[in-house]
Amino acid sequence: MDAFKTHKKVIDNYRSYLESFLSISDERIKTEVQKAFNDDGFITQPLIQFNPSYKRDQSLLDRVAEGKIHKELPKAFGDFNLYKHQIEAIKKGIQDEGFIVTSGTGSGKSLTFMATIFNHIFELGDKKTKGIKAILVYPMNALINSQEIEIQKYAENFGDGFPVSVATYSGQNSNADREKIQADPPDILLTNYMMLELIMTRQRESWLRDSLKDSLKYLIFDELHTYRGRQGSDVSMLIRRIKSICNKNLVCIGTSATMASDGSVEEKKTAVAKVASTIFGESYTVDQVINEYLEPCTSGKIPTKEELIKYLEEDLPGKNEMDFISRPLSMWMETHIALKHNGTTLERGLPLTITEISEKLVLFTGLSFGSCVE
Repeated sequence: MDAFKTHKKVIDNYRSYLESFLSISDERIKTEVQKAFNDDGFITQPLIQFNPSYKRDQSLLDRVAEGKIHKELPKAFGDFNLYKHQIEAIKKGIQDEGFIVTSGTGSGKSLTFMATIFNHIFELGDKKTKGIKAILVYPMNALINSQEIEIQKYAENFGDGFPVSVATYSGQNSNADREKIQADPPDILLTNYMMLELIMTRQRESWLRDSLKDSLKYLIFDELHTYRGRQGSDVSMLIRRIKSICNKNLVCIGTSATMASDGSVEEKKTAVAKVASTIFGESYTVDQVINEYLEPCTSGKIPTKEELIKYLEEDLPGKNEMDFISRPLSMWMETHIALKHNGTTLERGLPLTITEISEKLVLFTGLSFGSCVE
């Protein structure tokens, strides 16, 4: 599929749809409105941001060999090298230390807290008692359903004897579902913050509150950046009410793709730690804020002006992935657009439009704008 042709088709159709509602008699106004429709001011260009490569680290089997996690944890999650930010977060989680993971979409943030929770339940073994041990809070039910499917995959990987029970409590449950949860509370409860508010206040959920007192250990909030302003205040008060009824010190964990975008790495971590401290009602340090670790997927070499011009003029076709990542244009895009250095740390670049990317390419090569766009 040609993404640019598809985008143009969608925009043209949308523009035609909007224009069908207009009937303007004044020619001057009509001209200005038509100009707005045709320019970027009305329907702006899409912003492009590249998916980076994340640094790999140990596998869970490596951690088992070091005696750091339960030996059966790899049965659920598999034997492959995890990303560095995942390993760093899991290390903190199994030491009963709260953390905040701020990494991109698709970077496996949920695995960090799921591995932490599973490890605790596996360690309990025969000593496991009834009661909810972890509450996972999501801003929308679609995310709850998605997480439930992922947990089911972990159970299938593990095979017979999977010791972790899971249930959703999102406001869409039938009476039979609620009665089942009441009779046999799951280890992990998936819910949304509005439903969690009702759990903590409604009389008919008093049984659920009672089940948290002695068993709850983990409180996880996904998409932490969504809880801001008044909603953030409501959630922070909700967390404090939950803490007040629990006999254990809760391990509070948050995940977010974005929470701070300006400043040095230390300054951004400090800002995230401050937000987490406010929401969770306990002190978070910069060491508890875990950022993504990026690496180039090309050689990381910056092509010379001459190399890039030669490639653009010849437009050599690639045969495979290795050809693609070794192209001068691919290397330039990664080093100038996709990634940037913040001190000694490699970070993802800011989203840009096609025009802005082309203008940067023009400045680097000295070619005409039309040549670069083509």
